[in-house]
Amino acid sequence: MNQANWVAKERQRILSEAQTEADQLLDKARHQQDGLLDDTEIVKMAYDKAEEIIKSAENKAYEMKINSVEYSDNLLSKLQENISYLHSVVEDNRNELKNM
Repeated sequence: MNQANWVAKERQRILSEAQTEADQLLDKARHQQDGLLDDTEIVKMAYDKAEEIIKSAENKAYEMKINSVEYSDNLLSKLQENISYLHSVVEDNRNELKNM
């Protein structure tokens, strides 16, 4: 009977150790999984931030393009006005020369 009790207790001890080891392995695996999820979330946040920066840069580039087109158009308009004025001055001077 003593040996049967010892075998039963030993069996229980081995099962308990195995359960403890299994629980530790599960905890370690869960911890690693949580770390991977954190890493995945960090990568996702980085991609989201990069996308936000790219969109902002594209918007600024578009605004700069619009502003530069408007600026160029204004310069060309002023140039056209000046050329028209100079053209009329030249024409007036030529007419004066003809009438002399």
